Amino acid sequence: MVLPLVERTLLRGARDFSMIGTYSTNFGDASHMAEMLKGEGLEVQFKRFFFGCATAVAGRKPGAFAPS
Repeated sequence: MVLPLVERTLLRGARDFSMIGTYSTNFGDASHMAEMLKGEGLEVQFKRFFFGCATAVAGRKPGAFAPS
């Protein structure tokens, strides 16, 4: 990953991002959260950004007032 390399070279060996690869792999993406929200009856959109490196969940409660 890029962040650990940047950390070692520019941040004088700080170890803040040393586990980011492990955490990201274990977490995966936010699709499981989207499915849980859908299961509760919400209208959900799941989106991928940066070729799948980042994900987002957006949605609304059905029948809720939508601003114009």
